[in-house]
Amino acid sequence: MIKAVLWDIGGVLLADPKIGEFWEDATGSKELRHKFGSGKISKEDFTEKASAMLNIKKNEFLDKYAKAYYPITKINPVVELYNKTKCKRYLFSDTNPLHLNFIKTKYPEIFENANGLFLSSEIGSRKQDEETYRLIIKKLNVKPNEILFIDDKQSVLDIAAKYGIKGMLFTEPKTLNKNLAEQGLV
Repeated sequence: MIKAVLWDIGGVLLADPKIGEFWEDATGSKELRHKFGSGKISKEDFTEKASAMLNIKKNEFLDKYAKAYYPITKINPVVELYNKTKCKRYLFSDTNPLHLNFIKTKYPEIFENANGLFLSSEIGSRKQDEETYRLIIKKLNVKPNEILFIDDKQSVLDIAAKYGIKGMLFTEPKTLNKNLAEQGLV
């Protein structure tokens, strides 16, 4: 029986922004985003290094970064399912602090309806890191097979499965509704 559902934010509850497209080819950008997303470097260090990497001013980088992120919208049918979940629900995301502030301001109800948060920038590891799942199991204080993780990336669901956490790949709202209903979760 599922006692806790981990919901991804970007790509599941909210449309996934194409935030990295304007600088994804810059050497070292992926590693820099990973460090920032897992809380290993500050916002100031991130913006300084990113703007230097692109050879632009910090405020120009932040402006481009914001413009790439602000069109984000919530996926209403999925948010409705999230709100109807019949067990505890947790947000589990690699969302970095810049994104997080935007999301909390624009969509506060997503956070208000969560029983807890597992945010990479706060826990110090990301979904690709195996220690993340050990931490979640410990914090939730339930058996791994009593946790369901909903994400749009099979690769992270596969990592979670190594620890006994059940995964559900999100592809579209109708299928998610059917799968959650089959498990008695909505």
